[in-house]
Amino acid sequence: MKKIVITIFFCLAALAAEAQVDKILGFWTAIDPDTDKPYATVHIYKGDNGKFYGKITEILDSTDPADQKLVGTVFIKEMKADGDKLTGGSIYDPEEDKTYHGKLSIDKKGKLEVRGSLDRWGLLGATEYWVRKSK
Repeated sequence: MKKIVITIFFCLAALAAEAQVDKILGFWTAIDPDTDKPYATVHIYKGDNGKFYGKITEILDSTDPADQKLVGTVFIKEMKADGDKLTGGSIYDPEEDKTYHGKLSIDKKGKLEVRGSLDRWGLLGATEYWVRKSK
């Protein structure tokens, strides 16, 4: 009986963690931290391999053909569920042509906290806060 209770507990804990990560999935408006203006729409989704990805679906407020070529770019890659956040993957910055360690989580205000860092612990890096795309 004790084994059954323990098994049920761990199954429920895993489902609760997955439900938290599911809040990250969907379409988000990326906000430039310097100007506070939206610059892109990003789709966060779960791949067939169980890992999570982010793809640019729209460039906002730019008619520059170089910017528009970024539509369809998968720039968040190989993220794994880690409790209520996504970690362990990478975030590519096309402006700097650099790839960073990444972490995604929902903050207390319901915004998506997107952290890119030079180190895998997240100490040296930058954070952006994105808002859920309105329908």
